[in-house]
Amino acid sequence: MKATEDELDDRFETINGVRMPIEDATEGHEQIVMNLASALKTGGDGGRRTYIRMPIRSDDASAKNELCPDVTVRYGAVGDRSFVIDPIVVIEVVSPTSRRRDGDLKHAIYLDFPTIRHVVMVDSMQMSVQHDMRTERGFERTLLSDPDDEIDLTALGFAMKLGGIYSGAVLDGPPPGVIEVYDCAPPGQDFVLRREEDESDEQYASRSEMIRTLFGRSG
Repeated sequence: MKATEDELDDRFETINGVRMPIEDATEGHEQIVMNLASALKTGGDGGRRTYIRMPIRSDDASAKNELCPDVTVRYGAVGDRSFVIDPIVVIEVVSPTSRRRDGDLKHAIYLDFPTIRHVVMVDSMQMSVQHDMRTERGFERTLLSDPDDEIDLTALGFAMKLGGIYSGAVLDGPPPGVIEVYDCAPPGQDFVLRREEDESDEQYASRSEMIRTLFGRSG
């Protein structure tokens, strides 16, 4: 059956005014997403709201950036909007097909989002988590790769062990301890983009310039 226009629209998110299709998720990706959402719902109080791929915006009026994190957490009453404007925690489960978008583009927007306190990037191919936490000094980064390591979400008063997050997931990446870092710099700094193994010098330079231009940091 052919998808309707509304159904097709649900498969997109908007990054700096550009609509981009959302990649299809694998079973392993979805297993990790459900583990995260279940842990956050079970460990929460009555005011915590946990959403899966709920669009987020910085305000009611602006749709320049309407992103769909894999998991979003906020506090407050349930409203009637089709998007969230006050996320506290955003979590992306990063797959090979989404790595450049999540790590290069969306990560920088999350760091610049006024209400977000925690940005968590969870690798779907290996036990590897990058956690950026907002502090008085800016964002501080923690890299985790052991089953007993915890993602300490201080804004929620809650922590999750990696062993539980990856429960039931089949990992095909490098062995534990080899951590992928998503090197998009915080707002106000230049981007340091991780180079993909299959990129030529020309492709890497072109991608770097494209992203700097997209975020107004060229030159």
